[in-house]
Amino acid sequence: MKLFIRINRRQNDYRSRAEGIIRKLVENGFEVSLFKVDARAVFSSEEYASFGVEESDYVVSIGGDGTFLKGGLLAATYDKPVFGVNIGRLGYLCRFDEKSLETLTPEVLTGCPIEEKMLLEVSDSELLAINDVVIGKDCRIKRAIIDGHNIIPDGTVIGEDPEADAKNYYVDPKSGLVVMGVPKVFYQSGHDNDEEAQSWDTLG
Repeated sequence: MKLFIRINRRQNDYRSRAEGIIRKLVENGFEVSLFKVDARAVFSSEEYASFGVEESDYVVSIGGDGTFLKGGLLAATYDKPVFGVNIGRLGYLCRFDEKSLETLTPEVLTGCPIEEKMLLEVSDSELLAINDVVIGKDCRIKRAIIDGHNIIPDGTVIGEDPEADAKNYYVDPKSGLVVMGVPKVFYQSGHDNDEEAQSWDTLG
């Protein structure tokens, strides 16, 4: 089974962690390939750049939710399924972490159900949305990430009034991005001091 890997090279420790994940996948029986620039960054060679996305069975993102969204766009372009391995600060969209990969084999992955999702990209606005999202009429939405089965009412305004956004949604303190889909109470109870729930500034 062939996996095409999409990594986040902006993370400080991406090289060692991505290398460990890729070697574990190979050890478990997968064939893997990366973009040439990523292969050179991780392995200092093009050893793991032997095939393209179009030849793969899955696209795999190694990073956080931002990397998963980018991997999703890549997968959608070639009509491939995608799954994520979380090594980022946020990984709610990622199915696996480094520990859970220990037992992942082609046979196990073959038995995993593939869930279809709608991917929405809006031009002229800093917005990415994944899953089934309904946006009403006359909405103005900027600097937002929408995750989950959301219905946005007519006339909703997001990203123009920071005080109003903070009252109604979770707003990342570093990037100022509005995050919809995870209840605001989640961040207020037990995760305010959790490093993994703090920063969307690099989007995974």
